[in-house]
Amino acid sequence: MSGLPGALGELIDHMQHDGWDGLDAGATQKLAAAQRQLELARVEEMRRQARVFAECFETEAGRRCLALLDEKTIKRGETDAEMALTDPAAYALVAKHHAGARQLVLQIHAALAIARGETKPETTS
Repeated sequence: MSGLPGALGELIDHMQHDGWDGLDAGATQKLAAAQRQLELARVEEMRRQARVFAECFETEAGRRCLALLDEKTIKRGETDAEMALTDPAAYALVAKHHAGARQLVLQIHAALAIARGETKPETTS
């Protein structure tokens, strides 16, 4: 017994008993149903997380904070010190750090768009 819930657990239990030869149309349908259940759960989790970001950043203070984060990450240019770096490894490390910070702020914007209903969570199917 796999111990997993729903259609996915049934499919694994079926596979443990009958192996690959036991897969029939019913098992394939169960797998498809399990994949849909997992995708729906993933989308709902993304929406839940988006609501958490909205609780924080959809206030007046949150909007000011996000605008400041935008200025310090997305809209930020390279400093003179960064431009003066001659070691390629050091420059790459600094660039990677800034790219990560920008990505985090972009993810906040994406979550807010989901919370506002302006966009849907990305699905894998």
